[in-house]
Amino acid sequence: MIKFSEKSLDRFKEITATFPTRESTFLPVLQMARNEFGTVNQQVVLYLSELYDLPVEYINQMIEQYKIFIDLDKESGKVVK
Repeated sequence: MIKFSEKSLDRFKEITATFPTRESTFLPVLQMARNEFGTVNQQVVLYLSELYDLPVEYINQMIEQYKIFIDLDKESGKVVK
């Protein structure tokens, strides 16, 4: 199972303590996850789901809204999993 480094996990805690709602933290955390793991695949989705204590479906919906920050297959335009 993948996990954030200690530095990234500390940053996650800072971000979630600073922003007014959990949802408003998703974009910077998604960007951080992409930078750390190199992609946003199903393992990352499951990890974020656990961190946020939200259903995988919700995380996938949020990712769909922020496609620009994730790796897409150049031919299909779909998320690379």
